[in-house]
Amino acid sequence: MSRSIGKVWLGEQISRRATVLGAAGIIIILVLTGVKVVAVLDQLNRIDRISTQQILIERQMSDLHAYGMIAQRLSAASHGADRGALVQELDSATAALAARHQLLDNSGIAEAPQAVAASLEYNFAKLLALAALIRDPILGQPSMDIAEQTRVLIDSNLRGTMDNWTNALLRDAKSARDQIKIALGLSSIIMLTAILLSWLFVLRPLSRTVVDGTHHARALEDALKHTAGHDRLTGLPNRTRAAELIDHQISRRRKVSVGVIHLNLCQFRTINEEMGHEAGDQVLIETAHRLSAIIGEREFVARIGGDEFLILADSVTCAEDLAVKAADLRRTVREVYDLPGGQRLIDCVIGAVWSANGTTDAESLSVRADIALHAAVNGDGGPVRLFTHAMLEEFTLRDALGRELRQSLEKGELVAFFQPQIRADNGEVSGFETLIRWRHPTRGLLAPGLFLQLAEEMGLADQIGATVLDQALDAWQGWAAAGFTVPHVAVNYSAAQLADTMLADRIKWALERRNLLPECLALEVVETVAVENDNALAVRTIRSLAAAGFSIELDDFGTGHASIANIHRFCACRIKIDRSFVTNIDQREDLSAMADAMVRMASALGVDTIAEGVETAEERAKVIALGCHSLQGYNIARPMAFEDSVLWLTEHRVLNHSRMRARRVV
Repeated sequence: MSRSIGKVWLGEQISRRATVLGAAGIIIILVLTGVKVVAVLDQLNRIDRISTQQILIERQMSDLHAYGMIAQRLSAASHGADRGALVQELDSATAALAARHQLLDNSGIAEAPQAVAASLEYNFAKLLALAALIRDPILGQPSMDIAEQTRVLIDSNLRGTMDNWTNALLRDAKSARDQIKIALGLSSIIMLTAILLSWLFVLRPLSRTVVDGTHHARALEDALKHTAGHDRLTGLPNRTRAAELIDHQISRRRKVSVGVIHLNLCQFRTINEEMGHEAGDQVLIETAHRLSAIIGEREFVARIGGDEFLILADSVTCAEDLAVKAADLRRTVREVYDLPGGQRLIDCVIGAVWSANGTTDAESLSVRADIALHAAVNGDGGPVRLFTHAMLEEFTLRDALGRELRQSLEKGELVAFFQPQIRADNGEVSGFETLIRWRHPTRGLLAPGLFLQLAEEMGLADQIGATVLDQALDAWQGWAAAGFTVPHVAVNYSAAQLADTMLADRIKWALERRNLLPECLALEVVETVAVENDNALAVRTIRSLAAAGFSIELDDFGTGHASIANIHRFCACRIKIDRSFVTNIDQREDLSAMADAMVRMASALGVDTIAEGVETAEERAKVIALGCHSLQGYNIARPMAFEDSVLWLTEHRVLNHSRMRARRVV
């Protein structure tokens, strides 16, 4: 591409200089041509004057001949009326002849040869003198002799002089015509030279530039088309191009089965955060190479999203073969990646769709493969799922629910519920956990498990998180205003929310707007948040909040892959023993032993414990006996709206005081 651009630039420079030189040459040629044109016009004017003079000479000769005839008749006439008439005729002819001579003189007699002009002037003056003698004869001089002299003067001297002048004019006319021929010849040569120079220095370089520019434009257009239809990083077709290729394949092989596989990499976001985007790019490039290496001749791989790939499976003959193909692709992806920060194992989830007769278009196939992929991500059917119509029905319901969820934020239908937490030793309130609920207009009160994951997929987690935080802080202020001492209110944050670089600032700003201290808010971090090292963005966010004075609690403790490490990594001040270890703990020794180990470990690390999911009196008694600091569950209270929490606090204060007095009495 750069070489092509360089050639075009060089051609443009050469063409520009050639055009300047050619234009200068053409201007010079046009000036010379203009000079020749002026010369031709001058010669044409000269020929016009010669023609005029020839006409005047012919008329003058005719007038001189008539004048001579009048003079002869006058010389032969006697005295009387006839002579008087002839005298008048002679006078008129003399005046006309003099006027004609003056006209001839004005038309260019000065251009006549000097001898001709002098002879003409002399003979004309002599003619006028002889005419005067004929008109007024002198006594003793015969009139016939004068008339004869007049005839000889006219027929010999004046005619000879006129003939000489005419010959001179003919020579001048011939010379003018020769000059015109030469000028026209030179003009033709100049024009041919101009045409040749224009071709050599303007038209040919310009034509070459146009041809080169056309080739370059075509190459650039092809490159732009390729860029528009392909991923710049991996060189694979993008989503738009993939749809075109699928449609082309279906239309070319109508009624032939076809499969589409949608593959999504796992842990890709974590790699970008912990190892940098260069490592992430390397993963994408390596994945593209691996997938491209195992597909068939009529198949292709496309990158349709950040960490998503689409594969057209054209070599399979049934849905079972498509599932085998998808499993092979997953095994290929799961091989070790050699990255700058070390080796990593990366998994993937796959959704696939099979079209038995090839009548489905690319958009429908892609949508169905995407639905199957979501089922693989969210469901329990394994990492590879084939599309079913049941999935489509579920997706339709989820899509409708998603639209309603977006509207619920605007309508204020998402509300915070609060579940109390009490101390195990004295029953006093140790805090509230904030739990989101959706007051659906037709389906009633919906638990978070029905919409929170959908909210994260739709990118609404931050908005919902902000709503929950505001309602939680407003509730804490309400409890304080009502005279209740609540140490803190806890808010849950997911892995996606913790990866937000602005989360810590938004939380701090929410407290500053209300003039609240960080101690009134606890952040519950899901213990299953996957982090590989202390430089992960989620870890940095949590540590920043802990350093600012916020309490950090590990939720669902015991279910993650790095529970003990996360206590130190997240600067946790309390762990919440997951309900899976609490349910039936009074009946199962294994659960009791594991819960006891967690309590002892936390005590050794100086971290408080709270048992969640306490639903029976027996479970409550058991976890208290194990030494848990706090309790939470239906046995204490169910999640409730803020107004109900105020009533519960009032009732609990009375009941707890009565219980404590009774205990002291005992």
